[in-house]
Amino acid sequence: MASTLTIIVWAGLVLIGPPVLLFWLIRRRRRRERAPPASAALAAAPAPLATAPAAPDARKDTVERAQTGNPYAFPYGMPLVAYPILAIALASVRKNVWMTAMLVLLLAALALAFARLAFNPPDFEKARIDDPTLNRATWRINWLLFFAAPPAVLTLFGAAQLWLFWAAR
Repeated sequence: MASTLTIIVWAGLVLIGPPVLLFWLIRRRRRRERAPPASAALAAAPAPLATAPAAPDARKDTVERAQTGNPYAFPYGMPLVAYPILAIALASVRKNVWMTAMLVLLLAALALAFARLAFNPPDFEKARIDDPTLNRATWRINWLLFFAAPPAVLTLFGAAQLWLFWAAR
């Protein structure tokens, strides 16, 4: 039992570790690019004459954007939560052929759906409206690396389990 748990933990680290590190590095770089040096920001800021309230339309637009959010933002929580659960499920049902086959089909469907989304121009354009710094390469890398690759790898592991089961028969 301990060796199986160790294998599951290491497999989870190998599958999840590199995408998490890449995500952290990308966010760190974007933060550095967006934040101007403190001295430049102070020098460029005009002296406050009076504090006039912002236009009501501008405040309303800001509030609406904050409430609705970006439906096309990358939901990075999914790969961090769902894929390890699916990997554990795939490891725990290795004796049940039908359950393994169903999980393999689910994982293959997820991989294909996310790969299709990575190459879908209308979705990219909708996301680009909210984030003008987004480019097509970043969009594809995010969807393929974080969303399509983990279920594709798990599909290969599940298919190998099924093949080994049928070969042992």
